Amino acid sequence: MNVSPLNYSDLEYDGNGTTTAHADSEIWSATNYDLAEALNAKYDAQFPSSDKALQLRCAEGVLPADQCPGNRRWAQIMFDGLLLNPAGSTMLDSRDAMLAADRLRFDGANQAVLWRAFAKRGMGETASSTDASDREPVPGWSSPLATDEATVTFAAGDTGSGVAQKMTVYTGVYEARISPTADNDPSTATSDTVQFVPGTYEFIAQAPGYGAQRFTRTFAPGETVTLSVPMRRNLASAANGATATGDGINLGSLIDDTEETNWASLTAEGTASQGKGEGRQVEGRQVTVELGSTPVDITDVQVSTALRPTDASDPDSGSQSRFSALRSFDILVCDATVAGNTCTTDEAEFDIVYRSAADAFPGVRPRPAAPDLTLRSFAFTAVRATHVRIRVRDNQCTGGPEYQNETNPSNDPVFSNPDCDSTASTPDRAVLNPPENMVRIAELQVFGPVATTTKVKGGPKGTRQP
Repeated sequence: MNVSPLNYSDLEYDGNGTTTAHADSEIWSATNYDLAEALNAKYDAQFPSSDKALQLRCAEGVLPADQCPGNRRWAQIMFDGLLLNPAGSTMLDSRDAMLAADRLRFDGANQAVLWRAFAKRGMGETASSTDASDREPVPGWSSPLATDEATVTFAAGDTGSGVAQKMTVYTGVYEARISPTADNDPSTATSDTVQFVPGTYEFIAQAPGYGAQRFTRTFAPGETVTLSVPMRRNLASAANGATATGDGINLGSLIDDTEETNWASLTAEGTASQGKGEGRQVEGRQVTVELGSTPVDITDVQVSTALRPTDASDPDSGSQSRFSALRSFDILVCDATVAGNTCTTDEAEFDIVYRSAADAFPGVRPRPAAPDLTLRSFAFTAVRATHVRIRVRDNQCTGGPEYQNETNPSNDPVFSNPDCDSTASTPDRAVLNPPENMVRIAELQVFGPVATTTKVKGGPKGTRQP
């Protein structure tokens, strides 16, 4: 929890949909870790949290909470808050219950510290949620008791290929199903200017035609800044005219700039000579993206294999298994302007320019989780091409060494055995049936070299770039 990137905007970040309640509670756990640490910092000089004898006396109830280290005060506030929580409470209701508990137990001595910790996790004064079933809450990053918030305006920067007109900024490391922090789209109710309690934050910005970009920034007390986000043109975006052909279904979902959707190949397809027949599982399945008729320079790609929750309107979404997510792949390119090239079915026309590590998406026991599958960047030596192909080597099931029978003898054979050995499957657990013939990829984003970087002018006290 001390390094968790989660915050209140991340509700339902775990896209598989089968364990969202467990994943979402990690947000609350990370927040409470911060609360305990913040109270330790406040009281350590007088009541050291490192004093084991003092901690024991407090844990045994020998001393009242107001004579104990900060973490014991946090525990008291948390348990008092549980008694004040309404039925069907949201995390914001629980926040308010803990704030009320501090006023009742400690005469409000910790209000400023508590508010600041809540705000850093997106549960600040402007956060809101309709009820406990609201999966798209509004995050807030400011405290009603602070006077030193940073005021940040997010603007899309020009890297030489235009400016993203509908850039959305998310706080944290996830994009799909996440509540936005800011955007520059005038048609939405979300502002491009946000107040943050001082500290370091991770962000991911996404825009049609520009894919996604990650960045981290530290905001100083009282800082006012326009933050220019250098969005790079996604050469493989359908918004830029790219088209996709190949195996499977939902090919357009691979090039739509968002992890919200995914491409899937769910049955044995193709022929053995193409490496896609029976007995080869998912190896060799591919999608080819035509970038345009003119060759362009390519330096790196971003790939995501994030899954998504069940959608009644989409018959495919309900069949998703974590083990069907991509694990390793190859990137190949072709130039259709070279005499004789069609860049379609002839593998000989394509050159491999990047071969991923076997654990490019490194799921481990007991199952692949959202942090293993989200958007990652892969760079290689610059090359010119009109077509880019992503070719599957393994999914999590076929390529994950910890999911094979021989290396996974200790798991419960009924309830927690992620066994992808076809000779020892677990048919009583449908979600763990080996998806040897299924593979999914959420995104393929292709980028070229940055031509130039232009700072956005007009920031009140200055403009910075991630």
